[in-house]
Amino acid sequence: MFSGMYFQKTGKVDNKNRIFIPSESKITQAEEIAVAKMPDYYELFWLKRIQELVDNLESRFHDVPKSQRDEILKDLNYIFSVIVRTSKVDAQRRITMPSQDFFPGKNIVLQGRGNSIAVFDSTERYEEYMSHIRPSGILR
Repeated sequence: MFSGMYFQKTGKVDNKNRIFIPSESKITQAEEIAVAKMPDYYELFWLKRIQELVDNLESRFHDVPKSQRDEILKDLNYIFSVIVRTSKVDAQRRITMPSQDFFPGKNIVLQGRGNSIAVFDSTERYEEYMSHIRPSGILR
């Protein structure tokens, strides 16, 4: 699980668009990782954590009429399927990244964030992103 890990590491994309998941994440082989495209980077989530969030959200709908609740959940599932892809961790602790931003030999930066990992498709993009963060950790 990603919980509690904070780090910053550089790496490269291999010839099959895979990246190594750092050992700090405690992720094991065959676990599924959700890969979400954010405006400036990709965010990796432990798929079990996303399911916990969905279950929590569903539990808050107990006072909403069933037809409305089903429509909301249908929309959420659609959004999730459009913006999130999943990848299984292989025996070498790698996952496959979407090919549109990642290609073999490309330098990347991984940043542990407690319950997720941010993956920047270049050192420059990581540095640009970090330049917009105040010392308090809040975006400007």
